[in-house]
Amino acid sequence: MSEAKINTQATDLQALDALATMMAEKAAPIRFSVAQTREEREAAYRLRYEALIERGAATPQDFPDGLEHDIHDERALQVIGWDGDAPMATGRIVLPVPELPLPTEEAFGLSIAPRGQVVDIGRYTVAHDYAQKENRYFVGMLGYCWLETRRHGYLHVCGTASAGMLRHYRRLGFIVTELAPPHVYYGEERFPCWYDVVGSVAALIGKWGG
Repeated sequence: MSEAKINTQATDLQALDALATMMAEKAAPIRFSVAQTREEREAAYRLRYEALIERGAATPQDFPDGLEHDIHDERALQVIGWDGDAPMATGRIVLPVPELPLPTEEAFGLSIAPRGQVVDIGRYTVAHDYAQKENRYFVGMLGYCWLETRRHGYLHVCGTASAGMLRHYRRLGFIVTELAPPHVYYGEERFPCWYDVVGSVAALIGKWGG
């Protein structure tokens, strides 16, 4: 990469980080943090379970303990949005581990490059009462997840999205590329996606300020 491109990317990343910080702060009084205890992780799993049940994608019999989680959660960062002491939103960041597939890779039979440099972000959930009121809570979660991704040294993001969520991400200003045809995953038809967050900087700042 040329020095000019390195300088441009550094400027873009600085702008993105500032924008992501603003997005997370605008969700106040909601605050975001990464789960540190078993109880906090289970709070994230419970929110995910409740969302699946609410949209009819699962039944209580599918999750007898009232928690939705899988093998990838063992190494994932669970981001939680808190309203006081009450969890109201969550998102999952799965960091790359050598020889282990990311959730999107496993679900769709893909190998997503650059290997070892891509994080898988998903399981976004906002509790029903909040989701119906404020888009800024979801946007704040996106911002905080980006900051955590950067804090761990990554820039590249993949995940899955329904057709409706693809449209929503694009309306928000993200450049999203479908990596393969959709199939049913996590309770609905979803596409495996590449999120060009860095390439979206101009559109995101134009949409959300900076």
